[in-house]
Amino acid sequence: MALPRGTASIEDAFEQGRSHTQRLIKSAVAASGARWTDWAFASGQPAYDPRIGTALAFVPQRASANEHIYAGQFTSEKHLLSATLRADGAGGPISVLLFDLLGYYPLIDGDSTEYQPLDNTLPLPRCTDGTGVLPVLVSSVAPAIVTSTAVISYTDANGVQRTSPPFGVATGSSPGQVLNTPSSAATSTGGIGIPLSGSIYGVRSVSGIQYTTAPGGLQCLYLVRPITTFTCNGNQYLATERFFPNSPALPDGCALNLFFYQQTSASTSFFGHLTFID
Repeated sequence: MALPRGTASIEDAFEQGRSHTQRLIKSAVAASGARWTDWAFASGQPAYDPRIGTALAFVPQRASANEHIYAGQFTSEKHLLSATLRADGAGGPISVLLFDLLGYYPLIDGDSTEYQPLDNTLPLPRCTDGTGVLPVLVSSVAPAIVTSTAVISYTDANGVQRTSPPFGVATGSSPGQVLNTPSSAATSTGGIGIPLSGSIYGVRSVSGIQYTTAPGGLQCLYLVRPITTFTCNGNQYLATERFFPNSPALPDGCALNLFFYQQTSASTSFFGHLTFID
């Protein structure tokens, strides 16, 4: 649901203490030209997070402490009101995707071409019907070194068991890079999510993954709900400011994080703040 408020209502939220501004800073985030990257694999606030756990078992994520972008205490649903971001990227404008990390399947074996079943003992902590939830394959402890293709088996938002079309798995030069491509061409780049079958948008769970060629390294499969996108100008002296008058509702426990995309392969540092109201 979009933010149903006018200017007066937003002012009331500040006057009544129903707002929260959260600063964020990430230092020397490793990046690769023309590849989406999860900034979690760098120190700062939110804290460094290597996205690990019991191999192949789903790890639900719920915001707590400094592990994710903290949206403040919830008395009702929240909305993102604005974002201010600076970055020292040398590659010009940087695309940013804010997402809710529902959880992930860690330590997928990139040296295997066998079908790898995934453990869904623990369910989605939010968006439990899977509507709007996307699977994303990310380089984890070690980067992939060989291009490959893969398929996943999953349950869609209607509860139907499906197999994805074959998608490309690109090589990655550092942990945190999104490896899946929108088609079986492993060198192409595009959207964040793994392509899905049928007409239903969303995933409740993923039951397995199989590579046609072993890409090497270890991978992590995220389940994310995209929140919004914006562009940072890549200038550490000039802030990019963005307001979101129609931002979607954020549920209690949302684990907010950022993917970013830039042309350069140089590391990038981010600093700024997000403001939320309820």
